[in-house]
Amino acid sequence: MRWLLLIGLMVLGLAGCKMVSEQPEFEVVVRKDGDEVETAVADNIAIFDIYSQIGIGDATVALTSGEWPDTILFRVYLSGLEEFKFAYGETEVKVAVSSSGENQVLESVTKNGEAQPISEDSPYYMPIRIESDNGELGIPLEDGYFEIEAPADFLAGEYGSFAISWVDFYR
Repeated sequence: MRWLLLIGLMVLGLAGCKMVSEQPEFEVVVRKDGDEVETAVADNIAIFDIYSQIGIGDATVALTSGEWPDTILFRVYLSGLEEFKFAYGETEVKVAVSSSGENQVLESVTKNGEAQPISEDSPYYMPIRIESDNGELGIPLEDGYFEIEAPADFLAGEYGSFAISWVDFYR
């Protein structure tokens, strides 16, 4: 009888282990030497730190196991952000930050070949903020990064991968 109890406890223990969600794993491919994308996942947030020696680059990211986290952030370590593209399925979202004035952010989406501007209430909107270690948020940005969040539309879909590209103002 004790061995039945022991087996029952083991089965319950294994069932409990299956309920713990698997950490997502990614395959990141960059095309150019001098470009690097580092990944980290914590608290259901994936962070992709992007470094580029010449300021123009691209990468593809594929989910190889687990599920996409609820939040995907890109930290782009450039001195300016002429353009950041996030492409998935038939959709491409572009973000640009002006290099003068108050660093105006412009966003657009191209879906099925048709481009249109987007605003904060769009499911394609990619929230962006500028972070700086020295408190200076002007462009050219020094000691900081542009933090861009993946659009809600991507997270609501069932996509297995996405592509990103970036262009710095100052290259």
